[in-house]
Amino acid sequence: MEDMDVVTEGAATANPELAQIEAAVSRATQALLATQRADGHFVFELEADVSIPAEYIFFTTFLGSLPTPSLKARSQPLSGANRRRMMAGHCH
Repeated sequence: MEDMDVVTEGAATANPELAQIEAAVSRATQALLATQRADGHFVFELEADVSIPAEYIFFTTFLGSLPTPSLKARSQPLSGANRRRMMAGHCH
């Protein structure tokens, strides 16, 4: 990352705004690399697209019917305890 430091220093003299951007990119790069596993891979929490279930719940509510309880329950934000149980395989 020494090359990034040189680029950031050069940008600081040419354009202070560019220097701020370069510094932010450098910090973000370091933060990302700090999460990398020893064998080179990354592990992050999977985020699913919730727009389709959310539209369904909105639409059925708009029509005056209630969505199925299981779908509504799955659409609720997970608390920390629920998330831990789910990740441990206790909830499906």
